[in-house]
Amino acid sequence: MNEAVGKSKTKSYKVTSTNFWITKSKQTVGWSGAKPITKTVQKSAKLANKKASLYPKIKNDHNRVTMPTPKIADMEIVPKKDRVKWTSTNRKNYKKAYIKKYGDPKIDWSGDSTEIHHVVPREYGGTNKFENLFPLPVRIHRSTVNTWWKNY
Repeated sequence: MNEAVGKSKTKSYKVTSTNFWITKSKQTVGWSGAKPITKTVQKSAKLANKKASLYPKIKNDHNRVTMPTPKIADMEIVPKKDRVKWTSTNRKNYKKAYIKKYGDPKIDWSGDSTEIHHVVPREYGGTNKFENLFPLPVRIHRSTVNTWWKNY
């Protein structure tokens, strides 16, 4: 490709499955009487579902931790009988561990206000380990995160 100042070129890809995507671009800058300078810029891998929506980036206002992104993109559905169970006891234990680690966020932990998101959902083999759990307001969990996973 011949790089030229003031010119642009794009390429689109049809996304058909969930995968990690890396964007790479070449940027050429220049000014009159000087040789143009070209720089290649590569962004870190981002997880996108089959609808090309990026995995949500959500920061917990209390502990300032960003919700982790799953590490793999080709997870298989686990049969219901083989999935880990999520009970009120699991929920209470997570709340207790969260408060011990980060302090009390003074939120309503009821399922009506706050839901505990499995970063890797149980449907795809996710566990109830602390590092796989993330508290989310019900509205965000249902409208943003669960919607992303429906298109996994």
